[in-house]
Amino acid sequence: ERAKAGKYKDSSLKEVPEEIRTRFFAFENGFYALDKSIRESIHFRRHDILRDEPFPEMDIVFCRNLAFTYFSKESQVEVLKRIAFSLREEGYLVIGRDEGLPLVYPALFVPAFPEERIYQKFRMNTEG
Repeated sequence: ERAKAGKYKDSSLKEVPEEIRTRFFAFENGFYALDKSIRESIHFRRHDILRDEPFPEMDIVFCRNLAFTYFSKESQVEVLKRIAFSLREEGYLVIGRDEGLPLVYPALFVPAFPEERIYQKFRMNTEG
């Protein structure tokens, strides 16, 4: 519910550069509030990642403390393929800090910010 409200404590954004905070957040009543136009473009949905059809054309997927912690290696590979299918070209996958991706990931993702466990969908070079 806190994420849906788009309001964050100062401590939650301490690692976010000032330029980003001032561009995308307003400080209101002791909280940083995410810009309304951004909040309105975010969709929260319940989704069984192993059974339900993947959502298409996602910009970013947060899959933290679930699939890459508790699922079998085979299920992790299936989840990774489904996420790759769901993401737009060059979209992002964010996993938990203590998680790792299955060894098949280099064919699907490249580390964007490895220390934060943020990966970018691998872009196939289609030029000649």
